Amino acid sequence: MSVDRAEMLEQQRLLYQIAVSYYVEKKTQEEVAKLYGISRSKVFQLISEAQYLGVVDVFIDYPSSWHEKAEQRLRRFFPNVNIFVINTQRFSISAAYDAVCSAAADYLNGIISNRAVLSISRGKTMFRMLQLLNPYQTYPGMVVLQLSGMMECKEPFYEEMDLVRRVADIYSCHCRCFALPYVVNSQELRDQLIRFSLREDYHTLVDRVNILFSSISTLEPWKYGLDQKDYQELLATNAIGSFEDIFLDAQGNVVKTPLHGRLIAPSEDHIRNIKNRICVASGGYKAQSLLATLRSGLLTTAFLDSNLAIKVLNLIETDRYEI
Repeated sequence: MSVDRAEMLEQQRLLYQIAVSYYVEKKTQEEVAKLYGISRSKVFQLISEAQYLGVVDVFIDYPSSWHEKAEQRLRRFFPNVNIFVINTQRFSISAAYDAVCSAAADYLNGIISNRAVLSISRGKTMFRMLQLLNPYQTYPGMVVLQLSGMMECKEPFYEEMDLVRRVADIYSCHCRCFALPYVVNSQELRDQLIRFSLREDYHTLVDRVNILFSSISTLEPWKYGLDQKDYQELLATNAIGSFEDIFLDAQGNVVKTPLHGRLIAPSEDHIRNIKNRICVASGGYKAQSLLATLRSGLLTTAFLDSNLAIKVLNLIETDRYEI
């Protein structure tokens, strides 16, 4: 069972309080520890977690030329990925996030048609992209499909089922959803649930998708969707992040985690067979995960802000860029 919702909200509240005390009020870690009655090591852990979750992002005012050339330089390293870097040099973190989501929403409008079979993953980024979406027209012939089970997100409207239905409402088209959990106890149970819950074969359903919109994740947010045993086993692997429920190491290799076979989610092969695989990402804390995803070959298109792009280049070109 995942973390209890009340406990999760309490953890989130403490995380924000610690972040404000440390970053805004400029208290030392020792002072924060005394204020909240926790150890200094716990404070350090929560400060790190705040960055991983995007509650706090370290902003560096890089030279203008770095922002302007980031897209060109990234495309040299990843010529098979259509990379769009939004210049967000003078933007706040929230404004940069919105700029990336808005650009991706415009791209969604331009790529779909009445023949499109679209899937959109769970999460805050996809939710925000849909909020910023201004449809040009309706597509009654389009179909939107849910591919993954429900993860008990801390905000229910971040669930994939809800987002799929939102897209169908926006474009006045059909959708296919299913109320199944994301993680189950065994592969046998997974197969039984899929077989009894879906009128159409799941693999056939996934194979119909020709457009996928998703984001990337560090490992930190998974603690809210997995039970402690599963989460600790995940941390024990060499995975550093994920794209569309596929866990990756720093070099972009797929990591077979203990969750393998227990997830109601598409396989790596199914994802790679989707013609258009679009990733939307913002926030420098996602740099390692994004680099791993770019190296994996799982993407055909990526939208990101220029600060994130520079941080990815920092990881590649250590002799040229400075962190």
